[in-house]
Amino acid sequence: MRLKPILTTLVALSFLAVTPAMAEEETKSDTPSFSSGLGKGRHHFTLFGGWHFGETAVDTDITAEPIDNTPLRLRLDVEPAATYGFRYAYQLADKWAVEFSLSNSASELANKQSFDADRVREVLGNSLLDTSQQETLFNRLESHSGPYDMDVTFFDIGVLRFIDISERWVGEVGAGIGWASTSLDDDPATFEELINSFCDPEDLNCTYIIANETEGVTGRCSNPGDPCFEATAGNGLTWWGSAGLRFMVNEQIHFRANARLRLVEQLTDPGDTFAAGEGTVGVAILFGK
Repeated sequence: MRLKPILTTLVALSFLAVTPAMAEEETKSDTPSFSSGLGKGRHHFTLFGGWHFGETAVDTDITAEPIDNTPLRLRLDVEPAATYGFRYAYQLADKWAVEFSLSNSASELANKQSFDADRVREVLGNSLLDTSQQETLFNRLESHSGPYDMDVTFFDIGVLRFIDISERWVGEVGAGIGWASTSLDDDPATFEELINSFCDPEDLNCTYIIANETEGVTGRCSNPGDPCFEATAGNGLTWWGSAGLRFMVNEQIHFRANARLRLVEQLTDPGDTFAAGEGTVGVAILFGK
């Protein structure tokens, strides 16, 4: 993907760009001010929790043979979920720090189109399938509709820039790269859609032709022509930017609020690149110089 080398280059240039600014600040006093507790050589440990806002992880077409119709669009979303984790930052200068972050979200991989049980029963009931085949296919379609539990872990590394606002308030902006990894309770996650021929609602004698397999299905996508999609747990690079605010209780304890936007290469295999947001609050404990 063309975005990958471009974003990686931008992050690398950002690190190079801040180096002169950090070197300049090293010539200033290394003693942290009483109001902020910030200064070169300080260590920041932050425990945080919040909310991860998901997006579409897979956007693809599925078709079925032998019915020749318009491909059905399948969209799989990473559902919004609670997130928690910790961050460690080390100040390279009074206004600059390098930060490492590890977080986890217990999310779900869900089909954007919810399972319509009434429509499925109506179509199957007006098909050539016998009662046993109808029940078997209905149960399989329902079990393949999702959602599937999925844990998402993010590891981030980047640079923070502190911005003085007042005696006890400090803003911060950051950017960097990272890695995302997932695990699925059911791997692979199987999604299947009902594909049927078209019937004119006014034609009372029309019978639906069903493209889905009804025999010899083991619970996974059996043939290349099936209206079925399998996604396995995946991982990929991330690029992130953040903005936040911290309130200094004293030199050792800060309250932090942070908003982070990530561009995620992929979370499933196969999968698509997508953007996801995160809002967190936490407590930072500082020590050192």
